[in-house]
Amino acid sequence: MAKGSAIVSAIEIGTSQINILVGEVTGDSVSIIGRGGAPSGDAVVKGEIRNMESAAKALEQALTQADDSSGNQLLRSQLVTLLISGGGVLCTSGIGTAAVRNQNGVVGEDEMNEARSNAQVIELASDWKIINTDDIYWRLDNRRVGNPLNQRGRKLEVKALIVQGHVPRLDNFANLIKSSELENAELYPVYAPICAKEGILTDREVDDGAVLIDMGAGCTDYLVAHDGGVLEAGTLQLGFDHVANDLAIGLGLSFTACRKLFESGTLKNAFAQNQNTLRIESPMGGSREIPLSQFETIIEARLREIFEEVARKVHVPGGQTSGVLTGGGALYPPALEIFTKVFGIPCREGIVADASGSLTNLDSPRYSAVWGALKVAAYYYRSFYGKNREGTLQNLIEGMNNIWLYLPRWIGKLWKAFKF
Repeated sequence: MAKGSAIVSAIEIGTSQINILVGEVTGDSVSIIGRGGAPSGDAVVKGEIRNMESAAKALEQALTQADDSSGNQLLRSQLVTLLISGGGVLCTSGIGTAAVRNQNGVVGEDEMNEARSNAQVIELASDWKIINTDDIYWRLDNRRVGNPLNQRGRKLEVKALIVQGHVPRLDNFANLIKSSELENAELYPVYAPICAKEGILTDREVDDGAVLIDMGAGCTDYLVAHDGGVLEAGTLQLGFDHVANDLAIGLGLSFTACRKLFESGTLKNAFAQNQNTLRIESPMGGSREIPLSQFETIIEARLREIFEEVARKVHVPGGQTSGVLTGGGALYPPALEIFTKVFGIPCREGIVADASGSLTNLDSPRYSAVWGALKVAAYYYRSFYGKNREGTLQNLIEGMNNIWLYLPRWIGKLWKAFKF
């Protein structure tokens, strides 16, 4: 490890897979030095841990692989980000104001942070806490501005996206990590759509407008970015497992076999090669030849339903807005075309393009969010690691009210610092 560098990690505990990235932070950059993964099995359903014992075994397997591939650097991680999604997340908005008190009347970071602090003073339901916020837009003396820093004015206002997490569910994840050998690392939750945004959206897409959909096995996360900020974000309790279940019912196959068709790339290759049929082996012996058109009809119906549900929940900005599809759902090529038909905007596959380090083979859209989470971990480390803070893993629950201070500041002023 280079002198003056530090180790950080990102963990994604998904419905079908646990993914871990280990990074080395040096100056303003982070490089990937380790990676691990393991099937989740029946441990996680729609962002919620259902079987702690199975989850612990899967996590241990992924951690061992990540530690081995990083040259035993994983356990030196000083800070870990954990992707949060599913039913335990709620997105709302808040408005905060601050008076510009500087003698020269110029907005500084203190005023921006005060406005952000006031924006997150909202009524919270029992057992819910704020885990992240993100700037939606700024106003200075009632006129909208992109970044108010160093501009003159008297009254500063911010509208912020506020992400709340359900504490009991967060406790489950905290206890799971605490039971591993990462118990001494600082642990911070980050909302999965924000991570996906940081992992794959370009500066231009965030400015011009982008509808990002991250379709996993159990959930589908979505986010709308425009004019440099995040307008909306949320999660549907629908994912590609629902597609696999539809295939199982419609074609008389097992759910496991249908899920493997996607995970193995069998369906993707069949469409790429313009096959007419797909041979499915029976566990009892023999095989069936099924027309590929039957797969296509069933899959398109469910994907259209999911995309239309997202479209009903969001406002799509006009102008140059484009679509980005990532996650396991992007492994099905016709999904991009269905996305375009539903939203009426061009759509691209979202894959990691800016990763550096000894392990950069992240060409699958499955790694978009966890790569973004590693970027967040690097920024968190640079921003406040080493300051006097109490506790380690307890920050996941007791300290999450303070997280809003850092992510919005990064999204705004320091966005360009993440061009690694």
